[in-house]
Amino acid sequence: MPPYSKVNWKNSEAGGTPLSAANLDRMDQGIADLDAATYRKPASGIPGSDLAAGAVDFDELSTVEPAPGSKSVQAGVSFAAQMYGSYEYSGGWSRGMLAQDVKDDLTKAASAYQKPATGIPGSDIAADAAIPFSKLAGIPCDMVIVHSSGTRKTGNGDISVGVPIQRRMIVDSVEYQFGTADASGSTTVKLAKRKFGSTSTIQGTSVTISSVNQSDGNDTGAARTTPAEVNNTLEVGDRLVVQVESVGTTPGKILCAAVKGRYL
Repeated sequence: MPPYSKVNWKNSEAGGTPLSAANLDRMDQGIADLDAATYRKPASGIPGSDLAAGAVDFDELSTVEPAPGSKSVQAGVSFAAQMYGSYEYSGGWSRGMLAQDVKDDLTKAASAYQKPATGIPGSDIAADAAIPFSKLAGIPCDMVIVHSSGTRKTGNGDISVGVPIQRRMIVDSVEYQFGTADASGSTTVKLAKRKFGSTSTIQGTSVTISSVNQSDGNDTGAARTTPAEVNNTLEVGDRLVVQVESVGTTPGKILCAAVKGRYL
């Protein structure tokens, strides 16, 4: 509310304070400003939100139910005041103000293992943790399947029924290894997944390898290696088969498939 300036009324016109609308409006506005700034006690009483912090002393709470004289109320309010004061003025509750069981819980929490956002690293796992194999994933699974131990021919080769899968896995790629090369032409070979009663190609593993690339060497490895792309998940009980679809002129000897995969 702006400060009110008095008119300082004087008698007679010579006093310079005539009874005018301007002076009366000025007085009227001062009364209105005073009325607007006046606090009116609500019919239900002054609410706590209208009180300044620390305005009421504990001893003045005569109408609290149960009365402040009750030890339980006094203890509760006193404890709350102490805790608030400790937190407000010392920057937080001290550990010494807490009950022993709360202190014990805090000690346990402070020493509890915090899982990193990126997952638990191997360095945090005990050497003898005895983790079940079923909980592991992505473990490399490499196997070599012999198709021909002698002269190569079409079909499933020496292990015609295929190699039984012992653990669920996925085939990532395969490299075909030849003993001796065909005299000329090429050999087409692939991996297949056989379930009882049906056989399906593991797509991406079929490759035609010329006689020139059938000899072992780093320069021919890429021509004999191919990634598995579709239908390459093997379940327990499936059979993995190496199938030769065609051979070159005067086929060479020995053929095996070096399979690279992962357990799931």
